[in-house]
Amino acid sequence: MIVFIPHPSEALLLSRAQKAVLASLNEKRVCWYPCFPLWVVPGDTGAEADAASFRSTASALTIYAPEISGNRLYFPAELNMKNGETLKGKICAGKKQDEDAPQNDMPAGEYIPENHIMPAAFPLVCRIFRAADAQFTPISADCREWRVARSFWIKNK
Repeated sequence: MIVFIPHPSEALLLSRAQKAVLASLNEKRVCWYPCFPLWVVPGDTGAEADAASFRSTASALTIYAPEISGNRLYFPAELNMKNGETLKGKICAGKKQDEDAPQNDMPAGEYIPENHIMPAAFPLVCRIFRAADAQFTPISADCREWRVARSFWIKNK
């Protein structure tokens, strides 16, 4: 599976934003938990695509403000290609464990936690990131192991 991994400086901003949103969602009742790693999992990349194929064709990775859909917290993302195409993906940043908790459906870009400072300005445009071939191995229903088989840095001006 291909994933896109933000540069450590952007990953830190995402982690802080994840923490702020989850803290706000859990103010009255703890039912949301973080998900890791904070990697972009794209939609359809094509059957023959691998990380190396994006090394010369990707131009920027854009990560948008968090949104909630069902029992998941996501950062929507887009990979912009040099030929003008856009590949959509998302970062799963949180999961609601308690199904009895109130629904918090949140449209894209409309959520700013009250009483918490959002540490990242969205959209977050990453010009330096990695394209990687990753392996995810389920350990249990809620736990998985991940490993990067190989990765390539993508650096654009």
